Amino acid sequence: PGPRRGGAELDTVTCGVEVFWIRPNGMVCSNGASPAFNSSNWNNPHNNAGPVPGSADPRSCVAAVSTGPGVVEVFWIRPDGMVFTNARDPNINNGHWNNPIVVGTRADPRSGIAAISRQFGSVDIFWVGTDGAIMTCSRNPLKNNGGFNIPASIAPPGSAYSSTPVGAVCSSLNAVEVFWIRSDGMVFTNAQNPFINNSNWNNPINNVAPLPGSAATPQR
Repeated sequence: PGPRRGGAELDTVTCGVEVFWIRPNGMVCSNGASPAFNSSNWNNPHNNAGPVPGSADPRSCVAAVSTGPGVVEVFWIRPDGMVFTNARDPNINNGHWNNPIVVGTRADPRSGIAAISRQFGSVDIFWVGTDGAIMTCSRNPLKNNGGFNIPASIAPPGSAYSSTPVGAVCSSLNAVEVFWIRSDGMVFTNAQNPFINNSNWNNPINNVAPLPGSAATPQR
């Protein structure tokens, strides 16, 4: 589950695409192509999302999500376990990238990371903590003054191995399912649905791949 190690891509406008990756020096880079610009050709790569060397751990992943037309948010983990995000909105800051901000701490720098948008303007992100817990943080424009909430766990310590990919998907409006791999190779999932369990997260289950060794657990 999850994006390919070190990279992420998304559709930000109709037939437009942006791709993100981490350079060996830890800069978060991007490139894009859109039928509305540059004759639909790819532009030159730039490091505007994470412009400082050491911004991201090269062993980790990048997650990207579009929360509205032309809007893009990207997430990554710094070597010290801080979870960062940066965003670009055509209606804010002249459409330029903003300064990266912290949305979480104590992440395993080798962890995968996933991001989804359940509804317009909202975003949920998921990663592995240093203790193997699955962590999440979210932002909804209608709650908490539109700011990110305090990170919380959706699976206890020891649930995931240190460098597991993390995948997330919206199965219906406002419903989300998350997937990861435990150190024994079992694939686990947890879910939240506004119409089930009082909209709380359920208990993680290994029904996806219940046998040890079902998934590879390479370290990086």
